[in-house]
Amino acid sequence: MSEYIRSSIDMAPEPWMLCRADADALERIREELLSWRSLIANGQDLMALGAAVNYLDGALSRAPRGCGVRIGWTDCPDDMEVVACDIDFSDDGIILDVTEFVPTGQGNSCDHGSVYYTHLGPDGGYDTRIIQLWLNDAAMHKSGSARFTAEVSRLPEY
Repeated sequence: MSEYIRSSIDMAPEPWMLCRADADALERIREELLSWRSLIANGQDLMALGAAVNYLDGALSRAPRGCGVRIGWTDCPDDMEVVACDIDFSDDGIILDVTEFVPTGQGNSCDHGSVYYTHLGPDGGYDTRIIQLWLNDAAMHKSGSARFTAEVSRLPEY
């Protein structure tokens, strides 16, 4: 029995060691995500958004709550080019990225390229300029014809 207790303690996530600038950056991300609430049309997407905000709350309080959620906005203004601005939450941290899909002209095929902005982990030391660039992209892509997308692989236990 003591082996079980020891192994479960070893698997507990490390607290997030954040300086004031790191915490402020996570707060800005949290505020952006909370601004998405009124734009979400169904409960499953709202649950994914809630898990993401819960993850940020845990990181800010130095008590992370693991989950596996990827949320964002997919914008296809002319039904040809598609841009997806996403944020991914996992036990490894947070990933901010944008993926662009461009048709190649050969049937229905397309090519894509990802812009990996940054990884935000428990060690802190974030580049706040990069985070602000992603926040600007997210704000731009959530308007107009964009639709909210969510992939949930694991929700936190409450």
